[in-house]
Amino acid sequence: MDEVVMGCVLPAGLGQAPARQAALGAGQPLPTGCTTVNKMCGSGMRAAMFAVVTMAAMKEHRLPYEKVNVHGGACVLGHPIGASGARIIVTLIGALRQRGLKHGVASLCIGGGEATAMEIELF
Repeated sequence: MDEVVMGCVLPAGLGQAPARQAALGAGQPLPTGCTTVNKMCGSGMRAAMFAVVTMAAMKEHRLPYEKVNVHGGACVLGHPIGASGARIIVTLIGALRQRGLKHGVASLCIGGGEATAMEIELF
């Protein structure tokens, strides 16, 4: 690994250089380049909250990490108003083609506790 870039929503109490600490904790050598991107803002905190909900659902339903959001979700790629569904579907189709797969499921929350999902089958 040549470089570690780590996002950090709330750096308080983490000590100095959280990316460096994470890299060293993962066994990376000291010369590895490390950058911590501090996003102490509403959008960064919202992304972290969404990620925690996803991780809790994955744990509860025993979903493997390598099969969920393999190309990033709204937290990573953005959450444009009125276009989230289209972006997620296009990303799913691209991921299916890249992996040579035919079936996939895209889902998104609507707000207020509602959600929707769509199964895609490529021909």
